[in-house]
Amino acid sequence: MAADFADERRLKNPRNLRSSADNSVSGRRGSSALPKRDISVLAVMLTLLSMDDITLPSVHPQLPSSPIRQIMKTNPCRQIGSSAGIVALLFLSLVPVRGVLPIKAAAAKNFSSGANPVTVVLGDLDGDGKLDIVTANDATDDLTILLGDGKGNFTVKTNYSIGTVPQGLAMGDFNGDGIPDLVASRTYGNATIFLRGLGDGNFAPATYQNINASAAIGQVVVGDFNNDGRLDFVAELFPVGLSASMGAGDGTFSNAAPNFLSSDKSIATADFNKDGKLDIAIPYSSGKRVSILLGNGNGTFGNATNFSVPSGPATYLMCIATADLNNDGNPDLVTADQSATNGLTILLGNGNGQFTVKTNYALGSEVTCVAIADLNRDGIPDIAAGVPGNAVCALPGNGDGTFGPTNRFATAETVDGIAIGDVNKDGQMDIVTGNTYGTVSVLLNQSVPSVGMILTATKLTLFWVYNPPIFSLQTSTNLGQGGNWSTVTYNMTTNGSLVTFTDSLNHAGNYYRLRYSP
Repeated sequence: MAADFADERRLKNPRNLRSSADNSVSGRRGSSALPKRDISVLAVMLTLLSMDDITLPSVHPQLPSSPIRQIMKTNPCRQIGSSAGIVALLFLSLVPVRGVLPIKAAAAKNFSSGANPVTVVLGDLDGDGKLDIVTANDATDDLTILLGDGKGNFTVKTNYSIGTVPQGLAMGDFNGDGIPDLVASRTYGNATIFLRGLGDGNFAPATYQNINASAAIGQVVVGDFNNDGRLDFVAELFPVGLSASMGAGDGTFSNAAPNFLSSDKSIATADFNKDGKLDIAIPYSSGKRVSILLGNGNGTFGNATNFSVPSGPATYLMCIATADLNNDGNPDLVTADQSATNGLTILLGNGNGQFTVKTNYALGSEVTCVAIADLNRDGIPDIAAGVPGNAVCALPGNGDGTFGPTNRFATAETVDGIAIGDVNKDGQMDIVTGNTYGTVSVLLNQSVPSVGMILTATKLTLFWVYNPPIFSLQTSTNLGQGGNWSTVTYNMTTNGSLVTFTDSLNHAGNYYRLRYSP
């Protein structure tokens, strides 16, 4: 099989795709002369090499159990095989060339948790291949475990009381048994908490580790901070600074010396100076600046380097997150503050531990939490931020450190915590929020459909996943200028968000396209 990609306007002869290779589009911004924010529909030409059955595996839970593969993604340019054969199939799929794909989500599904879930984490706690949710609830002094069914629904498994005002929460395999464990912190009581996962959604009794008698403990972040191949964690200490706990690989920890600086609310980790050692970024609790502490590779950190963050009348930064936002290989930062006029600030990393402010984005209110992931499957990080007024704002990335128009999605209540993951196994990243009065909202991603095919010796099956349906299937026997495309209304079935078209392969020269028509 062969797959070639070209703008439909330049595709004249299905037998001469190689000759138009200079017109192929990679899906990367800047690779086309299309105007900014134009959305290009790309063509994928597939030719049948032989009459052997062809099956391609898939990830969508509603697809048939036989191995099927998602052949169409937002950056799908790849070689499948050599071209030859008797039956040609044409697929069209939405791909951004310049500008951004919008971020879309279904109406929120809401589930109960403890009150005021300030931190949310996702992971497979019971080994069933489906993401589960854990929340740290600072008004009920406990953790809530919600098990997922792989379709975006969740059921409360249990609650674990861990002491006064839980704040930080992180997940990782700290004892090497392949089962996710939890580390948590509580604001009062001066201790971090370790809960060993049992693999069925339950946890062994908590063990407590005293940190600093004079400090309130905030967020925690997980990583290998001493390069020994074992997971460690760093906890915020307010007003003292940071404390690093080095993992022994068996679920026990030893403390490194604390770093002294004023911190609160949030923490992020990455190798900001690209020396192979994890570093720390934290927002100041006052002063509107970010502190970078470069790691020494032994669980300790150097002195803080501060970077000013321009903001509105906010008294302090609320949270921070990190990812490579401009595709230069260097970790960048997103900070969020209380200001309605400068809610998000983008700081681009130079790869040496230094940062430059790129721009600010006003979301109309203070930002309570922030997360980064590729929400529209264009290979570029996007931002999701919780805001008052019962909402999440999602900003699609442009790939240069700037972001497109804000998409706003309703949640059950004011958002306190946020996490991102594929909770319904459709290949798209979903948003999960913890809300003030004891609910979790799940926003299932509907930004980009899954598209694919099954091709056998006698039958063609096309399938796509999208709700609402904004694609139309068309067929033609002519790829010339204008073609003779007609909409297919036969041999189609719908099962939930899955649409399937099946037709026999009793003649050559038919072409099909799945056209984006919002």
